[in-house]
Amino acid sequence: MVDRKIIGFDRKIQLEWLDLIADWASQGIPHPKIREELDSVLADQVLGNAKGGARSKTITVLTRIWLNVPKHLVEFRDEGLGIFRGISSKERKLLHLGMTMANYRFVFDVLTQIGRLANLQDEFSTAQIDRRIIEEWGNTQRVSRSVRHVIQSLRLWMILRQMDYKGHYRTENPIAVKSKKLKKWMLHAFLLSYCKPASIDTITNHPSLFFMKLELNTKDLAKTKNFEIINHSLGDYSISLR
Repeated sequence: MVDRKIIGFDRKIQLEWLDLIADWASQGIPHPKIREELDSVLADQVLGNAKGGARSKTITVLTRIWLNVPKHLVEFRDEGLGIFRGISSKERKLLHLGMTMANYRFVFDVLTQIGRLANLQDEFSTAQIDRRIIEEWGNTQRVSRSVRHVIQSLRLWMILRQMDYKGHYRTENPIAVKSKKLKKWMLHAFLLSYCKPASIDTITNHPSLFFMKLELNTKDLAKTKNFEIINHSLGDYSISLR
């Protein structure tokens, strides 16, 4: 059961910071050293260096994505870091999104609502997403503020495009995935976030994955240790995590 009290993602995060932390982690640099380097990088970009200040909170969000992950995500994280250096800069965005979704259910829910609205209309507003998230997470200032932080971060990652009217956005073109390893890893990220088995159709058309084109091959997936393929009838498959 998802704890709706834990939002976690309450800072605006730059893509370059995620690239740095993933690159350092993929090199095996010790986590305390990475935190130290992050503090130095953010010194001129995020004000408030007191304990519990803006910079400290930003570093907490960043390290929760790639460093200080829950035990059940350690192997998943390590697989992601193993993919990081062998893919394009566009595909690296998917790695960051996958880790963020898996660590922060709040972000997965915001992505889902963005995808649903994007399927209905050309553009959407922060207020529309806020109203939908409030129904799930409660009507608090922290929820509304965190919705804005997620949307602003997605804009900085060039997943969303800001329109002429303030607070209005549209989705960018979905990213095509060439790496087979990344396809399987993103499927893993989705199932961790979705928290239950899902059919192929549900996965490939799920609104939370509006930012990518995910094509799945059940024969390839059946050879992977992470997934269990269930054949309900001819051509009707569902996938779960082992």
